[in-house]
Amino acid sequence: MKVPLYTNSLIEETSPYLLQHAHNPVLWYALRDSVFKKAMAEDKLMVISIGYSACHWCHVMERECFDDEEVAMVMNDHYISVKVDKEERPDVDQQYMNAVRIITGNGGWPLNVVCLPDGRPIFGGTFFPKQQWIEILEKVNELYHSDKKRLESVAGDLANGVRNMDLIKEKSQGLDYLPKFLRLIVEPWKRKFDTQWGGTQSTPKFPMPSSIEFLLSYAYHMRDESVMKQVVLTLDRIWQGGIYDHIGGGFHRYSTDAQWFMPHFEKMLYDNALLAIVYMNGYQYTKDQKYKQVSVSTLEFLLNEFYMENNLFCCSMDADSAEGEGTFYLWTYNEIKSILDGDTDLFCDRYGVSRNGNVECNQNILSVAMSVEQLCAKYAMPPKQVLDKIELSLKKLSCFRSLREKPGIDTKQILSWNALAIKSFALASAVFDEPRYLVVAAECISQVEQSLMSNGKLLRARYAPGKEIAGMLDDYAFLIDAYIALYTVTFNFKYLDKAKKLVEVCLSDFYDEESGMFFYTSSDVVLPLGRRMDLVDGVTPSSNSSLARSLYYLSVALSNTAYKRIAVQMLSNMQNQMSGAGPFIANWGLLLINLTFAPAEVTLVGADAIALKHELDREYLPNVQFWGSTRPSDALIFRNRWKDGETSIYLCADNLCRSFTGSINDLKENALELRRCYVL
Repeated sequence: MKVPLYTNSLIEETSPYLLQHAHNPVLWYALRDSVFKKAMAEDKLMVISIGYSACHWCHVMERECFDDEEVAMVMNDHYISVKVDKEERPDVDQQYMNAVRIITGNGGWPLNVVCLPDGRPIFGGTFFPKQQWIEILEKVNELYHSDKKRLESVAGDLANGVRNMDLIKEKSQGLDYLPKFLRLIVEPWKRKFDTQWGGTQSTPKFPMPSSIEFLLSYAYHMRDESVMKQVVLTLDRIWQGGIYDHIGGGFHRYSTDAQWFMPHFEKMLYDNALLAIVYMNGYQYTKDQKYKQVSVSTLEFLLNEFYMENNLFCCSMDADSAEGEGTFYLWTYNEIKSILDGDTDLFCDRYGVSRNGNVECNQNILSVAMSVEQLCAKYAMPPKQVLDKIELSLKKLSCFRSLREKPGIDTKQILSWNALAIKSFALASAVFDEPRYLVVAAECISQVEQSLMSNGKLLRARYAPGKEIAGMLDDYAFLIDAYIALYTVTFNFKYLDKAKKLVEVCLSDFYDEESGMFFYTSSDVVLPLGRRMDLVDGVTPSSNSSLARSLYYLSVALSNTAYKRIAVQMLSNMQNQMSGAGPFIANWGLLLINLTFAPAEVTLVGADAIALKHELDREYLPNVQFWGSTRPSDALIFRNRWKDGETSIYLCADNLCRSFTGSINDLKENALELRRCYVL
């Protein structure tokens, strides 16, 4: 075994990303209070470099810069250098990302920031080639020693700019519930729809699960066929593209083109957990078996590749393997021909494989190029025979691919992302009638409670005693949502009790009385640029929008009007920012739909409550909320409703309830008519 030439202090860390840099010649430190003290004591600037294990360009910059002795000499002589895993510390990442966006107008990873000894940024960017990085470091260091006052002024202005971003300072009054406001969100969005390839007109393209979920619900409630057509187009184009792994299941993080063809090859837990739900909803609405297949294959991918022995999920799969970026997923025509033989032509037609390759170096990315109907016509085969041949070919290629060296796995276990997976598996267990998925969800949340909770509070990650990271608002918000999902599947009220306890921690440690919003970090966390609020929805929902939706749900479940007041105030604070902001407020939009079209509340009480609800689990009913109990309960929502020997159905809205005399299937047939008129 080759002995490394260099070892720095990161060797003591547990994050796979930090450990990847433990043998750089750069004298890296992990982020702690002591590094700021060291920088001030030595009067040195700081380099704060932020990335994550699955990031391709992070690896490239490590090879070109941080593993280079010339670069290391400059950094070690003049800087205190700090490495940060953005997935462990998204609070730190977002502060410096905002600073870089102010400086350059854009951001990304790796994120490299030069700071004063107190952590205030003065310069930053993303990827830098070796010579450019050396020149920047030398010039900034020279300026620091020749004109410190100038850099102090720059740092002060930047810090003030960052502190005023992602912050709501006071409460807004009033909330517009009219459907016309929903149109103000969607109509400008329509003009940006990519009506050929789905999603919006942009490159690169991210799947944006919350956007798809919002547009599906909007189309359903507003009966907007054009939006529904766009949702279906988007779902189809994404799974047909190279961004979806047709052999192993699961989705890559984004595509670099508008056609969803050329992926950036890393796979993330959060993307796949959320997209499994989106395709689940698509299946519920359309009954298209392909959406079910995509959702199930995504969940199976997570079980096969991300599910760990301790019943938690790890966070990502690298874009790179030994042969380079994406090579694990690429195929030459000759490889495919040697494996498939007689079925080669049909398979290559299906997935756009050419003899010369559809990307560089004669390689091919698999993406659907011909429909089953087109293949049936070309090869004079019935659909079942075509589908059987495609399925068998994919299995053969899967076996062959399993012999290749897999991309690396970041085994870090992040609470918030595990919570997204718990929700996904819990809901899938009901929709797809798969008890195994419910076992996964229950075991995963049990392990979260055992290893990522301490004295009633959450830990974002924990590696060993003393090596742990405090929970942030997304950890709380997503776990509360996971508890709610488990309740809706099991009708076990203990999950709502646990959700309530976490809400109370959020109110005591994260809530801002002046604005009515929640900070991303708890009150005892001190950051160089102050606390921020996570407000804007992206690939994952913002923690504030997720928590607001959960508070609205729990306000009914727990008969807690205070929770609804907080949720409504949070949405009021955001409403002026929502018009025309489409993809960036999509999860907030789902709450607005709930408040505009008050959902029908169906309460099932009796031994057969779960069985009755299960009859509707395959239906898309976003305007119906189900509550249930299979035993007598003192919870206010079930009080005086238990009848021995029978299961009763109650239909409620705005705390007004009546017995429902029809069958559970009558609810399904009349679901659209159960919508209340919008609240004036």
